[in-house]
Amino acid sequence: MPSKHQYVNESMNPQRLRSWAKKIGEFSSVFVEDIFASMEYPPQAYNKIVAILSLAKLYGNTELELALMYATKHNTTTTSRSDRYSIKALSE
Repeated sequence: MPSKHQYVNESMNPQRLRSWAKKIGEFSSVFVEDIFASMEYPPQAYNKIVAILSLAKLYGNTELELALMYATKHNTTTTSRSDRYSIKALSE
């Protein structure tokens, strides 16, 4: 396995991403599970999950949870839509 792939395999795995989501909140965990369920091969989901969960650093856990609550209730798992629903739209 190429070293870059090995690094990704070791640093990003489903358990680590689920743990990160759980620390953020309930809807983050639900969202991560929905993304994993929508992918045939879990590593395909890693970039999308990291992109969404990283928004917590920018906006905070509460704001991200609100955005993911909305996204989950509207059955939206695309990154761009989740980002759009996030933060500014929900804080108004």
